[in-house]
Amino acid sequence: MEMLLSPKMAGFTAHPPHPLLTEQWHTVGDFAGRDLGSRASVPHPRSSEDGALAVSQRDGNGTTPEPTSREHATPMPMNTRATCPGPIAFFSDAPAKINLILRILGRRSDGYHELSSLAIGVDLRDHLRIEVASAPGIALSCDDAALATPDNLVVRAIRRLAERHAITPRLRVHLSKRIPVAAGMGGGSSDAATALRICNAIWGLGLAAEELTEVGGEIGSDVPLFFQLPAVRMSGRGEFVTPVRVAWSGWVLLVTVPVSVSTASVYASWRSEDAQGPIGPKSLSEKPSPLPLSPGGRGVKGKGSKPDVELAAGAESADVLNDLLQNDLEPAVFRVAPDVERMKAYLEGAGVGGFRVSGAGSTLFRLYDTWESAHRVQQVLVNNPFGCGCVLVPAPVRSGPVIQGEF
Repeated sequence: MEMLLSPKMAGFTAHPPHPLLTEQWHTVGDFAGRDLGSRASVPHPRSSEDGALAVSQRDGNGTTPEPTSREHATPMPMNTRATCPGPIAFFSDAPAKINLILRILGRRSDGYHELSSLAIGVDLRDHLRIEVASAPGIALSCDDAALATPDNLVVRAIRRLAERHAITPRLRVHLSKRIPVAAGMGGGSSDAATALRICNAIWGLGLAAEELTEVGGEIGSDVPLFFQLPAVRMSGRGEFVTPVRVAWSGWVLLVTVPVSVSTASVYASWRSEDAQGPIGPKSLSEKPSPLPLSPGGRGVKGKGSKPDVELAAGAESADVLNDLLQNDLEPAVFRVAPDVERMKAYLEGAGVGGFRVSGAGSTLFRLYDTWESAHRVQQVLVNNPFGCGCVLVPAPVRSGPVIQGEF
């Protein structure tokens, strides 16, 4: 079944093979160096905690020589495949996320909002392919031409990483979109994180997840979380992330309303009264344990208890976890995009309530323990009057994206 994330279509139950995966691909292990940039040309044996590739250069006897520092590496020209048999391109996927808990603790003096959140990765993915080019620059193409701009987070992320390491990028990038834009699922941020992973491998930087997270935080508040999936706890403006274990696993029904929701407009519309009280047992509500604010933060009294995230992370069934879902931005999303609120009301009227907004976007979601129970609801929504796409995906994602190479 071909899956197109058109707002006019619904009823998807599985992902088709990505077109690129019908060609001959191989997982990259070792490869000889090629001209990957004006500073670093020969990747050397390195490893990183984010799952990026370990690469090496082997001599004619099949042994691995001692690494040479990148500063003194001799650039290798873009040779023929006979003399440079390494990968000609790298590709990986970029999973979406949903926020199970999103608490806004207050506005900060720097203009951002302080938050506490629990997010998980879901198996709806964009695909990114990066090819080494001969000419300097970053040439981005996308199946959604409107996204192929110099301001795309993918381009900004690559540029930032290159600047940090004095590299002149020579890359052609193609982005295949499956995650709806401005839908609260972090598609652009995930794309940026995947671009950083791939370039970390291409340039042989050997950066650990913590270092890539730092670079990602300079690009966007949601980028860091994608280095810590399958589940993360977020604080600050979102740039402080900690991996957590989530007890539940199952299926997520994503209902995306065909409107573009501006994250900036949602946050600007947020009011302190939108923040919900602490959840869970009465004792927790009476004695909330607020998370500490990062520098510049001002809390909302009585809001944002630490047990919110802990209770949700420990829930083992979808019924329990659905009751714990919270999003303090939901009222602001409804003010900015009334169609999202209308769709939620339609779902409740159809007897399938319990949907929540993800992040600051146009996607509503609900969790299910089994595919069968989720699919029954999905079938009810196929002909919804709002033209919403309805996608059923497993969650949380089991691991971070895998970088592969085309030979």
